[in-house]
Amino acid sequence: MTDRDEEQERFSFCAAVAQGQAAPTTPEEAQLVLLAAALLGARVEAARLQQAGERFFSDLGQEPMSLQEHLRQGLVRDMPRFRDGVEAALHDGADVP
Repeated sequence: MTDRDEEQERFSFCAAVAQGQAAPTTPEEAQLVLLAAALLGARVEAARLQQAGERFFSDLGQEPMSLQEHLRQGLVRDMPRFRDGVEAALHDGADVP
């Protein structure tokens, strides 16, 4: 699997969570949906992502890492690309070039 394939899977996963078709099952997935929520801003999907991520960590009894820690660790290298990819996946499942 290429880096682009993995990236596309992340976009699709976040879109599925935002549409109520999936839920995070690992801390990494929960962090990813929280990051997507932060990047999407005031959209309805952002609220759904935020709720899913917070629910995961609440059930686990842990706190999610801060956005600053996310940035420092480089879990997503290109934030604008990640945001655009999630938005595209939400819109119509289109691939991001």
